[in-house]
Amino acid sequence: MSMILPQTIQDLSLQTKRDAVYLSKFVASPAIGLYDAGLNYIWNEVVVSLRAKVNIYGLDLFYDALERPYLPFFAFYHTATNTSQKIPLTFK
Repeated sequence: MSMILPQTIQDLSLQTKRDAVYLSKFVASPAIGLYDAGLNYIWNEVVVSLRAKVNIYGLDLFYDALERPYLPFFAFYHTATNTSQKIPLTFK
């Protein structure tokens, strides 16, 4: 498990490493026993990345991605459980 993080960081581009403000904090905090802080830092990095992608691609793209991929899964789930009850799938 300890070898996954160095390899993952090594695979990142130099620009990504420069832009990842919380990445070093994420790596350092569990090393000194601050596990909760490490989770907060990695979550902050995810949020920053998502905000950047929303700025580039627009918010409508993310709403579309939320609505469509889950439909086949729910359809399969309802047929697998023999449920005839329809659940409305709205994410707005």
